[in-house]
Amino acid sequence: MTNMRDSAGLSEELLTGDKQQLQATFGQNPGTRILVTEYQAGLLSESQFDQAYDCQLEHDNGKYKDGQSRMEVKDAVYALVCTAIGAGVLTLPYALAQSGLIAGTSILLGIGVLSSYAGELLVAASKRTGMTSYGTLARATCGKWAELLTSACIAITTWLVMGSYMIVMADMMVPVLEWIIPGITGFTGGYSALRLW
Repeated sequence: MTNMRDSAGLSEELLTGDKQQLQATFGQNPGTRILVTEYQAGLLSESQFDQAYDCQLEHDNGKYKDGQSRMEVKDAVYALVCTAIGAGVLTLPYALAQSGLIAGTSILLGIGVLSSYAGELLVAASKRTGMTSYGTLARATCGKWAELLTSACIAITTWLVMGSYMIVMADMMVPVLEWIIPGITGFTGGYSALRLW
C-alpha cells in the first residue's frame, strides 16, 4: 500500500474488510466507498485505485461537506434553466425559419435526444465515481489530460457566451437609451452592427 492510503487511514484491513466497516469509516461519502468496493472486487488495479482515490481526496476537500454537494437543488435548477433559455432562445425562431418546419423540428428533437443521453451518461458516471464537477469527473474517468481539456472547453464556451450576451445587451439597450434620453445621438445602428458571425 502507498503512503497516500496509509495517511488517509486506508489500511490493508479496511481495503479487505466488510461493508459495515467501510460505511462506518466513510459515512455518507459515496465516491470513496465505491472506489474501495471496486478495489475489493478486483475491478480496479492498484495504480487505477491510487489515481482515482487521489482525485477523490482533492474533490472531497473542495466540493463535499459530509458527503453533500454545496449547491442546492434549486440553485442547480435555476442555473440550468438560465443556461437553456439564454440568449440562444432569441435566435431560435430565425433558425427555424431558415431551416424549415420539418427540418428544424427534426434537428431540435435530435439535439434534445442527444442532450438527454449525454445527461444520463454524466449522471451515471458521476454516481459511479462520486464526482460532481465536469473536471473531476473527466479526470476520474480518462485521466489528467481530460480534466485539462474539459476545463479549457468550459472556459472557451463561457467566454463565447459572454461575448454573445454583450452583443444581445447592446442591441437591447440602444432603443431603451433612445427612449429614456430622447434625441441622444451616436447610438442608432452602432452596436447592432456588431456580430460574431
